[in-house]
Amino acid sequence: MTIEDNAPAFSARRSRLNGFDAAYRVAISARAASGRDHFIVRTGNLLQPFRVTSQRPRDISCLLAHVA
Repeated sequence: MTIEDNAPAFSARRSRLNGFDAAYRVAISARAASGRDHFIVRTGNLLQPFRVTSQRPRDISCLLAHVA
């Protein structure tokens, strides 16, 4: 069972903004702007299922992508 299986019915716009593709676009933009590597991590929060950060996550099991 995934997060999406338990997700409440959000608007189509919120679903697009909360998706992995949106997080990946943010990570690419942040990488281009800062020159630093960025990571996409799973949060477990239905309102913000993915987070982009420039710090390597301590718990590697939540790491979904590394934008270098």
